[in-house]
Amino acid sequence: MLAYETPAFTLEQFRDVLIGYETRDDILYLYINGLQPAITEPLDGGWYLRTVGDEVSGLEIFEFQRSFLSDPYYARAFAPVMAEIEAFTGKSFATDDIDVIAPIEVLPRTAQLLILLMGQAITRYETIRQEEYQAAAREMFATSP
Repeated sequence: MLAYETPAFTLEQFRDVLIGYETRDDILYLYINGLQPAITEPLDGGWYLRTVGDEVSGLEIFEFQRSFLSDPYYARAFAPVMAEIEAFTGKSFATDDIDVIAPIEVLPRTAQLLILLMGQAITRYETIRQEEYQAAAREMFATSP
């Protein structure tokens, strides 16, 4: 039998946000309640969803500035978040690596954007798994007598 489960993301589990950014490699790391051992699920467009069991634990976005900040929609969404993180850390996304963990109340815009991105990541995950499921089902029925 073919089956898959979509990882869950609940607001009750969300207390702290860990943000990391590597300037050289242009990778943004967003983790819920800190970094923990997890399974990394590749999605499309340089997104990687991190899960622990059936729960979402984070998101990694490769080529963050090159891909997101060149898109007007994402640039507008990320600008206040980047300003909030830069003000909190005293560092700049343009020149510095960033590594910060804080309660969601301290970085409210960051927390709000993280919730939006987690929703998009779960949707991407679900779309990819449905396509894989449908392809496997077609193959299974094509080889049936």
